Amino acid sequence: MLDVYMYLPSGAAIFMHSKLESNLQCKWNVLMKETKFSVQTLATIRCNSVNESHHALQPPTSRMALAPTDDEGKSTPLPVIRVPHNGFRQEAPQSPVSTMICRSILLALVSCVFASVASAASDLPVIFFHGVFSTYEAGDNFVANLTAEGRTVVSLSFCDGSCSKESLLLQVPKAVETVREVVANNSVFDDGYIFIAHSQGGPIARAVIEEMDDHKVKRFISLAGLQNGQFIGPDKVEVSIANNAVFLTMLVPETMFNYSAYGPEDYYGKMQKDYVLYSIENPDSQYTYSQFNVNRWPQFGSFSTANFFLPVYNNVNQCLPGNDQCIYDKNRRKANFLKLEEAHFFTSPADDVIMPWQSCIFGRYSEVDTIEEIETQYNNLTVVDMKDTLEYTADTFGLQTLEKRGGLFLHEIANVSHGCWAVDDKDTGCSWATVYDQYIYPTLV
Repeated sequence: MLDVYMYLPSGAAIFMHSKLESNLQCKWNVLMKETKFSVQTLATIRCNSVNESHHALQPPTSRMALAPTDDEGKSTPLPVIRVPHNGFRQEAPQSPVSTMICRSILLALVSCVFASVASAASDLPVIFFHGVFSTYEAGDNFVANLTAEGRTVVSLSFCDGSCSKESLLLQVPKAVETVREVVANNSVFDDGYIFIAHSQGGPIARAVIEEMDDHKVKRFISLAGLQNGQFIGPDKVEVSIANNAVFLTMLVPETMFNYSAYGPEDYYGKMQKDYVLYSIENPDSQYTYSQFNVNRWPQFGSFSTANFFLPVYNNVNQCLPGNDQCIYDKNRRKANFLKLEEAHFFTSPADDVIMPWQSCIFGRYSEVDTIEEIETQYNNLTVVDMKDTLEYTADTFGLQTLEKRGGLFLHEIANVSHGCWAVDDKDTGCSWATVYDQYIYPTLV
């Protein structure tokens, strides 16, 4: 007799019958285990030899755990019995035929499990968030490709076109409301869904995840999303100078902050310092345009208090003594982020829109002590890796925890321009289909 036990992740299916060797009779049993975060299936197969003989199968036992979680959402693998190299604990002599059959059963089971898990994952519906100046049509390629294989895809239109320049403090509540409407009106979302977000849609989607206590996002895919904000630093300042502030003036009107008044020499810290001072002196600007919300200037003290968006969703905002609501909200946002099973963050050094491009994988510029040093120490600024940031080392909203669970993936891909994560880029010759097939699609199955 052979007993095999295995957990299947949420949503996985398992064949309830199997045609094995003719001298074996096998019976399946399936038990469901519901936890706070998922429903797991314990499948048991028990096989007995029909033709009893001198070499009849003895009852060895092997257990395999495929990422089950406990009630706290932590991985709790089943105890694995240490076995000899042949894959089974020997309690009595077995014939080579018996051992071979046992191995075949296990290999077949593993194949079934992984095939069914992949099938379950590939059935998850997708919700797409576009970037600034874009509309829901930016998700057309994803809609076309994924619906062709029978999946449900919704490209959101809660703030299209010029609306997408608005403050993220105003956009996020709209996004939350829209997501709730989408998932409430279609039962296909009941078992979870995937967020795909491009550019500015990246921080918006993450904010939605952190704000929605009732979200069922299983996987978050951020494509060139400025997750740690935007700051024109020394490594690509020439790109901004060559652009002659055209893009910046599209984001913020000259009546608020006149980028075009600055010459090339001012891009080496003076313009950035003045923009920070304007943000601090005009706190209402945080409720006007998104560019004020994503400005991640390198002086932490003022950034963490004067920026009302990014410090909050990075969970580095300061809670005053006795402000229990602030502390509660920080814990709530982290818990909501950690409902994710996987998070994939994509970036490319070829991105000339997000500065630094490492922001898409939670990098940022090094800190200075004073606002004045944004200008005087500008050329000394360097990019800090995610693992050296406060957000990671203090695990402020869950990056470190998610990584330890095996659910955090940072993808640095060469030669992908900013727009090519969603559409073809004729200027650079970047093909969206190639990027999708090679890098994005594998995270969707």
